[in-house]
Amino acid sequence: MVENFNKRIKNNVFKKNLFSTIFEMKEKTIEFINEYNFEKRLKSLNYKTPEQFLKEKKGVDKVIQRIVI
Repeated sequence: MVENFNKRIKNNVFKKNLFSTIFEMKEKTIEFINEYNFEKRLKSLNYKTPEQFLKEKKGVDKVIQRIVI
């Protein structure tokens, strides 16, 4: 599972962008992770976002926290 997520970051962030600074790279990576966790609906999670899936499964409001820089 972790390897799959790392591959997604590699393909969707690093291979699609040319970064001028490490700060720009960090910003794009965090943006991707937040979009993935809070906006992207995944077929494997019955078309729910990871946040929605964990809220329903665990019954807790703050399961995942957004990354802020």
